[in-house]
Amino acid sequence: DRYDPIVTWESYLKAQYDPQWVQFTHTDYGGHMGYFGVDDSGQLIRWVEYYVVQRVVEVSRPADYLTK
Repeated sequence: DRYDPIVTWESYLKAQYDPQWVQFTHTDYGGHMGYFGVDDSGQLIRWVEYYVVQRVVEVSRPADYLTK
């Protein structure tokens, strides 16, 4: 499965305090979003999904670790 990071203002602010977490959405299921965490080596460590009812606003990626 492929995940495209789509960062909301809330998760952008969250990333300023905890850069291990970034919000994303499924490409195949536009309404489902969640958070994933990565450790220092870039490994996935946690996944929490929830349904989003509000419109998602795309902004710049908050941190370079997304591409590790």
